Amino acid sequence: MTIWSGKMPLDAKQLIKAVPSCITLASLCAACLSLISAFSNSPRLALSWLGYAWLLDCLDGRAARLLKAEGDLGRRLDALTDVVTYAIAPSFIIFSEIHDALVLEVCLLVYMSLVITKLAMYLGAHDLGNMSQYPLFGVPTPAAAGVILLVPIIENSIRQDLIANRLFWIYCSTILAIACLLAPVATLSFKSAPSFVPQYARSDIVIPLFILGTLWFPIQSMGLTTIVYFVSVAVNLSAKSNTRSG
Repeated sequence: MTIWSGKMPLDAKQLIKAVPSCITLASLCAACLSLISAFSNSPRLALSWLGYAWLLDCLDGRAARLLKAEGDLGRRLDALTDVVTYAIAPSFIIFSEIHDALVLEVCLLVYMSLVITKLAMYLGAHDLGNMSQYPLFGVPTPAAAGVILLVPIIENSIRQDLIANRLFWIYCSTILAIACLLAPVATLSFKSAPSFVPQYARSDIVIPLFILGTLWFPIQSMGLTTIVYFVSVAVNLSAKSNTRSG
């Protein structure tokens, strides 16, 4: 009886093409650990795991394009990971800190529903091969997650008791995140570099700094990335306005 034929079940090319999916699974694991930490009343740890999930989510797509390993499995894994990372985990981090606030709970359900619907529409449009059916309005889901987590990010980055009227500002950030998802303005991809950053900086400076910064300061990097995104949107809209007026 032959126990081992001497042939590997997977060749090197197949293993290399599995790397992006492995990164996506690692991102999903980090997002799940964020959920577990939120349930364990550890908001700082939950935010840190979520920051690592953001980092891995930014890297899996780049790895897939670099290795030419884009495929249906990776796309569906990425969509599942995005649901946990940008819809469920942020909502439960907020929910774990605020109790007996029915209106806020309803707002969080609305937020989760909008994020999941947006991701489902993207996946459906891609499956149909007609991305024109995907609505090009509203901020991307990572930016919305950064907005809804604004209060916990500030508190765990600077000082815990920094924000007065905490519940009021959490209501404001949640409603603002919902409004951003529904904003009737075409916006930039969250993973694309800002238009005002030089081309050489995108590959040589911005990405390595982003990776190192997130590894050392995962919570702060989420807040900074969200701010940079909205600044880039403002600059982009201002440039378009000047072009039309000119």
